[in-house]
Parts: sequence; structure tokens; C-alpha cells
Amino acid sequence: MNSQSKGLLILFSTFTILFLIFIGFIIFLYETYKNQTHAFQDYVQNPPSNSFYPLGEITPLTDDEIAQRQEIISQLQSVDLT
Repeated sequence: MNSQSKGLLILFSTFTILFLIFIGFIIFLYETYKNQTHAFQDYVQNPPSNSFYPLGEITPLTDDEIAQRQEIISQLQSVDLT
């Protein structure tokens, strides 16, 4: 067997192995899509934990707090930034 035929045999073997890997990957994708598993599984969001409140307890603003915020907003709107 000369070096040219060895090179062709190695090239053919390499392409055959890569083709078989590719076909195996396509079959894997088809089966996972058909069965809706792995990457094709529906996303289910975990419910939030009741033990973590980053902002503390949420309470409605009182009338005084609303008036104070409106006053601050009106003061900021009246400032000329130019």
C-alpha cells in the first residue's frame, strides 16, 4: 500500500466517522424533540420563596407620604438644569 492510498484511506475514514457522529447528533435531536425532553422540555418557573423579601413588607403610602413625594417632584421639576 503506497502513501497516497494510505492518505485516501485515512481521509475516507475520518469523513465516515464525522458523518456517523453528525447522523447520531441529528437522531439525538429528533428523539429529544419528539419526546419533549432535555432542551425541548417546557420551562417551569419555580415559585418564589416566601422567606425572602428584598424590599420588606409592601404597604400602601399614607396621604402625608403621597403629599411629601408630590412636593419633592414639583420642586425637582421647577429646577432649571441649563
